[in-house]
Formats: sequence, structure tokens, C-alpha cells
Amino acid sequence: MASNSDDKKFTVLFDTSKKEMLNPNQGYKKIVQKLKTRYKCDINKDELRLQRMAETHLLLLGGPKMPFTAKELQEIRQYVEQGGSCMVMMNEGGESRMNTNINAMLEQMGIFVNTDSVIRKAF
Repeated sequence: MASNSDDKKFTVLFDTSKKEMLNPNQGYKKIVQKLKTRYKCDINKDELRLQRMAETHLLLLGGPKMPFTAKELQEIRQYVEQGGSCMVMMNEGGESRMNTNINAMLEQMGIFVNTDSVIRKAF
């Protein structure tokens, strides 16, 4: 009989509901191939829901290009407060350039996406 820890594989949820600039087919292709050897990779194409996020270990937001609903932002925050992990990646220009509102949730946690660049490939 297998133990419960073997039954639930570490799961990464890639959100694509907000036309993210990075997704498993573009930008994350190689990392997803490597992750799939040891972890379960899921894709969320619909509105983000706490119930769906609670089934995963990591929510990955790869540069959302559309605003989240107030309910989605609230449920992402609940997910993190309940012990879930969320990784948010943005592009140069931040929220205004990406046409998203992720700072509404991030600022409640004491962080925010700035409009300048943190890392550049070329100077």
C-alpha cells in the first residue's frame, strides 16, 4: 500500500487565462519539459479559483497581460495566506505596460511590481 505522500505529486499550475507573455508553449517550453520528469504541470485557462489553486503547490503567473477580477485577486491572496506559493513575473514597464492590476493584490502583502527593469540581457 502506497503512502499518501506518494499519491500527491508536487503540482505547478501555469495560468494562461490573462494572455500571459510566458506560458508552457512559449517561454516556459524547456523548463516545463524538465519539470514534467519529476512534477505534475497543469495549465489554467479559465478564471482563477481558490478550489483549483488549492489542488496545486505553486501558482505561476508569467506576465499577465489582462486585469484580474477582484474575486481572482482575493482568491490568489487567500491561496498564499493558506500556505500556497505564487510566483509572479513581469516585464519592463510593470503593471501599466502589461495592462494588468496584479499590484492591487501584491501591495496588500507589502510588495509591488515597479515600472523599471531589474535584469537586462543587454545594456
